[in-house]
Amino acid sequence: MKKLLPLVTLVFLAGCSSMLSSVVKPPKISNESLQVSSANLQHVDLNLKLDVENPNGFELPLENLRAEVFVKDKTLLSKHWEKLPTLAAKGRTAVELPFQVAWTDLMSLGLNILQDAEIPYRIKGTLSVKGISVPFDETGSLKVKR
Repeated sequence: MKKLLPLVTLVFLAGCSSMLSSVVKPPKISNESLQVSSANLQHVDLNLKLDVENPNGFELPLENLRAEVFVKDKTLLSKHWEKLPTLAAKGRTAVELPFQVAWTDLMSLGLNILQDAEIPYRIKGTLSVKGISVPFDETGSLKVKR
């Protein structure tokens, strides 16, 4: 009996995890913008701002976010963020993701974020909520705010 307890526990936890993932509706990402926070001769510091909608009737604590940002089908960045806000129940939450990019990387993509008003993009990754990975894959144009 004692040998079966770990197996029964594992099966129970796996069932709870799949049940939880079917109950939790995935958050939706929209209204993205890109803001230049500072720049020097080597790199530019940027904030990617996401508007994340939680369709659930309960708060969702974001554990982490992994994302790749593509511009002109080339990877601009691949990053992992932690210490993210809790998503409000049935509401929208602003999520800021700071990152740094070398000027040479931007130039190789043909970007001039100091002049371009909008930059077409694709952002793909996963949000981790309550141990559940929620994939997302969005395309659009980022409005550059200065």
